Amino acid sequence: MVLLNSVGEEIDRLIGFNNDGEAFVKKLKDYAAGKGVLVELIKQYQSDSLDVNKNFALAKKYTTRKEWDNSVKYYRNVQKLDPNNKAGFGEESTFRIAVYEMWQDKKSEQLETVIQNTKNKELLQVGFDELYWFFNNKKDTLKIYETFENAVAALPEDADM
Repeated sequence: MVLLNSVGEEIDRLIGFNNDGEAFVKKLKDYAAGKGVLVELIKQYQSDSLDVNKNFALAKKYTTRKEWDNSVKYYRNVQKLDPNNKAGFGEESTFRIAVYEMWQDKKSEQLETVIQNTKNKELLQVGFDELYWFFNNKKDTLKIYETFENAVAALPEDADM
């Protein structure tokens, strides 16, 4: 969904809403008020491009828009600006970069390593899903089964796995 202002300029876009109507309406209201829209995040970033929080906010925004090249640029900035992970964005940044590089380089090892070293359920769910689609595209049935076995072992209470 492309959202426009009163003069027809794009302020942001939404891709899906995960069947959560209340969250979707809240997001629309926030966007209508200018909260969290891409244009505003870019302005904030331009005011201080060395702020790790502003880089992470842009990375997340581009991720939700499925603009992977842009998102990875800012995730890499986060890693450079905060090498000791004081802001707490390191694991997700590393994860998102690993997913991106898997699809670019056609190698899954980096993402598999990240998945093995995280306890973050959201990252595990997304990571196993990405691995499934990666191996499915390669028609690697053995790796698909291995991915599902690992997913069930890591997330036994998750019905999707």
